[in-house]
Amino acid sequence: MAEAAVRARLPISREVAMPDRSTVISLLQTLRRYLTVGVGSAITDLGLYALLTHGAGMDPVFANLISRPCGGLFSFTVNKLWTFNRRELRGTSSEFLRFCLVWLAAYTLSESLIWLFTRQCHWGPLHAKIPAEVVTGIFSFIFLRFWTFRK
Repeated sequence: MAEAAVRARLPISREVAMPDRSTVISLLQTLRRYLTVGVGSAITDLGLYALLTHGAGMDPVFANLISRPCGGLFSFTVNKLWTFNRRELRGTSSEFLRFCLVWLAAYTLSESLIWLFTRQCHWGPLHAKIPAEVVTGIFSFIFLRFWTFRK
């Protein structure tokens, strides 16, 4: 009986509003651009990581300390200007601060996963890096889209 009284006071709509076509297309275009930038960032990161671990014999965790920031700088610049179309200078410092916070969280996640995969699971350096970056990429997109470069 109390449930019926609550329903009477709160209108409940069973219809779900679908986003319009232009909104869906815009989101898909943003996602496509993000993935493209992600490939460029990954090439920067993985290329330097492979060079440092295999070419220079550097420890995988320390190599990631160098390669990931290089990929991050590439990512901020291209995502700001192209993916999220934020070309104005006003607000860049706060966007960069938010980007750095997201990047640091993603970086910590990446380092933790690489440590787990190489030290605990005994995976090779490149086998550890790829799944770590997939997880980190999903995390980053969500925060960059809805927090760092919000409109």
